[in-house]
Amino acid sequence: MVFQRRVVVLVSAAIAIVLAGCSRPEAGTAITDSSQSEQVSSSQTQGDDSPIPHISEPLDPSPYLDDPCGLVPRSFVNDLGYQGPGEKTTGKVSGMRVGPGCNWGTVDQIELLSYNFQTAPRERGEPGGLRQAYMMYEKQNLYAFWEPTDIARYPAAFADFEDLRDEGQCHLLVGIADDLSFGVAAGGHRDDPARACENATALATKVVELLKGGS
Repeated sequence: MVFQRRVVVLVSAAIAIVLAGCSRPEAGTAITDSSQSEQVSSSQTQGDDSPIPHISEPLDPSPYLDDPCGLVPRSFVNDLGYQGPGEKTTGKVSGMRVGPGCNWGTVDQIELLSYNFQTAPRERGEPGGLRQAYMMYEKQNLYAFWEPTDIARYPAAFADFEDLRDEGQCHLLVGIADDLSFGVAAGGHRDDPARACENATALATKVVELLKGGS
């Protein structure tokens, strides 16, 4: 479908983290321990010169990997202006394994929204997560920019091959474990460019809240 091809182009930068290759918890809950604090990431980084903090309360997306569209309520994406129940991605970009995700579009398929769990590095036994993405920015110059932020107290960053936010395209990476992240992409918002990052942030926040067991 044309929709699928356009979404692959849209999300390819957001999930590019996996392309370089450098006991399960209860579903829908964060993994905690007796030293749990109010922050899910500590100021202690994960070694080397990475500024990415250790995630003390990793989230488990495994119950939703077979049905990533089922995680996000249809009413939520509809309220953001996108249509339909969502379309599951195959988890591949240019023939390479990335991880499962879901795509939504508008009636005319000009404005698009998607997210992917970036599970391939973990499956291959690689570091993965936001730390690997940052290394690809800092050491490999893969991303044109890297703007740290946080999503519901989880470390995140706006990053892309090219900064097209003024043209209504936004990519966001969110770390949910030291070796696992998910990417969110919104595009096609040329008439209202700020809406792309607003919607990407909204979807990312919703995904984290749902993985934490919220609604």
